[in-house]
Amino acid sequence: MDNSHRDIQVWLKEYIEYITNSVSRNANYLETLTVVIEELKKLRTDIQRDITENEEQLKSSKEKLSNINRSKEKLLNMRDEVQICKLLTNTTFTYKASSIGGYTVGANSKKREFFEMNVKEFSKDEIINNLYNCLAEVSSTTKGSDTNKRLNNLEPV
Repeated sequence: MDNSHRDIQVWLKEYIEYITNSVSRNANYLETLTVVIEELKKLRTDIQRDITENEEQLKSSKEKLSNINRSKEKLLNMRDEVQICKLLTNTTFTYKASSIGGYTVGANSKKREFFEMNVKEFSKDEIINNLYNCLAEVSSTTKGSDTNKRLNNLEPV
C-alpha cells in the first residue's frame, strides 16, 4: 500500500500542477483578452467620434453646396435682369473689379450718356438711382421715344 499511496500522491501532485498551470494559462489568456477588449472599446470610441465628425462635415458640405446652388440660381436671375435692363434701355455695361460703367443711348438719338461708379463708394440703391438718372437724361432729349415712355413707368429706388 505504501507504493500505491505514493502513486496516488504523485498523481495528485501532478494533477494539482496541471490544474495550477491551466488556471495560470487561463488567467494569462483572460488578461490578454481584457487588454484586447479595452483596445477594441477605444477603437470603437475613436470610430464613433470619426463618424460623428464626418457626419458633421457632410452636413456642412451639403449646406455649402445648397448655398452655392442657390447663389448660382440667384446669379442666373440677376443675369437675366441685367439682360432685360440692357435690352429695354439700350445700355451697355462694362464691369471691373471695383467699378461698373458703360453708356446708354436714347432710342431715337445718337446721344450717349457715359457713366462709371465705384461699387465700393456707392450703395446698390445709389447705383440704381444714378443709372436711372443717366437713362432719364438720354431719353429727355428724345421726346416721345420708347425709352422715355418706358422711363415714365419707372421710378428711382
